[in-house]
Amino acid sequence: MSPSLLEQAKDGDAAAIAALLTNALQPKGISVRGDRQSYCLQLWFTGNPAPPQAATVAYARRALDKLQISAIGILQVYGESAEGAQSVWTEEIALLSAPQIEPEAEALPESDFSQPQPVQNPSPPIFQPLFLDDTPPVAIARAYQELGLEPGSSLAQVEAVYFKRRAVLLRQGDRAALEPLKWAFTTLKAHLEHEEAASSLAVQEPATVSRSGLAQRSRLSTPARPIQPDAPDDTDILAFDNRYSNGLIFPVLLLAGMLMNAMPIVNALLWGIKIWVHEFGHATVAWLAGRRAIPLPIGWTSVDPRRSLFVYLGILVLLGLLYWAGRREEKRWPVVLAITLAIVQFFMTWF
Repeated sequence: MSPSLLEQAKDGDAAAIAALLTNALQPKGISVRGDRQSYCLQLWFTGNPAPPQAATVAYARRALDKLQISAIGILQVYGESAEGAQSVWTEEIALLSAPQIEPEAEALPESDFSQPQPVQNPSPPIFQPLFLDDTPPVAIARAYQELGLEPGSSLAQVEAVYFKRRAVLLRQGDRAALEPLKWAFTTLKAHLEHEEAASSLAVQEPATVSRSGLAQRSRLSTPARPIQPDAPDDTDILAFDNRYSNGLIFPVLLLAGMLMNAMPIVNALLWGIKIWVHEFGHATVAWLAGRRAIPLPIGWTSVDPRRSLFVYLGILVLLGLLYWAGRREEKRWPVVLAITLAIVQFFMTWF
């Protein structure tokens, strides 16, 4: 046992504490590993079979009393069997509030670590349900005590006290006292947020049951009617499944075109645009063939007969975006269209 290891254990180092306990209990075939979460120290005692609970907890408590570690307020002890991965037993101790253990012999009695007698027809263990909020009640009480609040205080009160005391400690330069304050705040915040989530879930469950009951009675009394499925893509105008763009844009544009053609003045103003749209069709064929083309609103499209790698790659990038959009929305026709146009573009450009 080196002095440096002992000093580390007195400073609250979990690995050093576990190493000291392992050295002491190694003749009995027990190994110890530890972990520390702020004020909470966790120790796992592993043996074959699992160490006895009462003797092991008492031994761990006496060891921490001798080390006199003031920074540890909660001790969690786990007993494990070397043959299994789960804990056989567990116990939690509040070191600051637990009564002092009567002095006993330093070594644990050999009878405590003897092989247990086999039990005839053992009953299967009963496991309690595991809740999402696994914060120990002792830790919650300790966190309230650290902040100077009454148990059951609201999250707003916890936040107000925490930030007020934190500002005072920062002004005083006492950063060592911030660690327990931060631990208490995070513990209470997680606990209170879980309680709020559980209460909101409990409120929603009766409403869900009521709606289910009404739906069942409705199905019994009236025949079922097809329900329009929800379309979450209706808010995205670029989505392939947008019912508004698929059903309204084309008729609206068609109606607008008919109205503009019916007005002589508007038809005259849009004469150049209509010609340009016609020439744009000629330019599209040239672009698919990898040629540079400029559609002009005077009834003419300038085309360069030489191949252009820039045009070829530009059209290929656009087809790649169409392919990616189809894969993203899980639509087959954009994917097939992009692949088909890419093949057509390749043959029109290079053959």
